[in-house]
Amino acid sequence: MMSASTVSLAAVVPLDLVDVPAIAEMLKVGRRTAWRYIERDDFPPPEAEMNRKRLWKRSAVERWANRSLPLKFDPRSKGGT
Repeated sequence: MMSASTVSLAAVVPLDLVDVPAIAEMLKVGRRTAWRYIERDDFPPPEAEMNRKRLWKRSAVERWANRSLPLKFDPRSKGGT
């Protein structure tokens, strides 16, 4: 028998939490670019970790993307973003 917390986690993970490949797909970029976004100071922190994979709230990633993409070029920065 599954506990209530197990059932609720199973119901939440597929819809509300996303991993790096899903973030790349959502943002229509490659995984390498997704990792670059994730490493930015302004990217939302992960909400959970399962099987050594970090997971983010889909809504938080969408909010970040709506606010931050396309990235603005900053000539003062080393990386150009």
